[in-house]
Amino acid sequence: MAELYVGRLARGVALAAGALLASVASAETVSGVPRVVDGDSLAFGTVAVRLHGIDAPESGQNCGSTACGAMATAALTRLAADGLTCALRERDRYRRFIGICHAGTTNIAATLVQAGHAVAYTRYSEAYLPQQRQAKAVGLGIWTEPFIAPEDWRRGQRSEPAARDACAIKGNISRNGTQIYHMRGSRSYTATRISEGKGEQWFCTETAARRAGWRAPLR
Repeated sequence: MAELYVGRLARGVALAAGALLASVASAETVSGVPRVVDGDSLAFGTVAVRLHGIDAPESGQNCGSTACGAMATAALTRLAADGLTCALRERDRYRRFIGICHAGTTNIAATLVQAGHAVAYTRYSEAYLPQQRQAKAVGLGIWTEPFIAPEDWRRGQRSEPAARDACAIKGNISRNGTQIYHMRGSRSYTATRISEGKGEQWFCTETAARRAGWRAPLR
């Protein structure tokens, strides 16, 4: 009986070890049609993946007069529509896998950067700097106007410190819903606070503010 028990135990250990190895092997890649979380993040069921080497504008982020965060999410959604295969690397601090993802032979991260929907995340990789230089040279996507880097935007520099950058015009929405922009040095500029969650935004030029539907204050 003791020998029979030991034999069963050994087989059980072997089966468990085999299942573990199979699990690790299957975790090296993931494929299918993912749910797009934002411009650089995906979810394959319970497997969360962040694209390696790039940083896209956040979902609620505007770049001057452009809703660049929403545009980045839409671009990734189009690229992922027919399914992706992602080679998984280490996990980040949010426990997401860092992944290099392809649609067929198309590198998704490279495509997003080259189209101006993301920047090369050089703190972690310089792999996509060539694509970034191309997009910047011809003014694609986020490179059409001055913008706040996604990493800085997440750190809260989208608030008052951002006003000291190039995009300093405040697009405010009044209580009655009127969209009014305030230039630096104007009477209401300092007192005006921008809440991007309410649809308010920063503009880089007066022309961009007017094109987006904002007007100057009445005299």
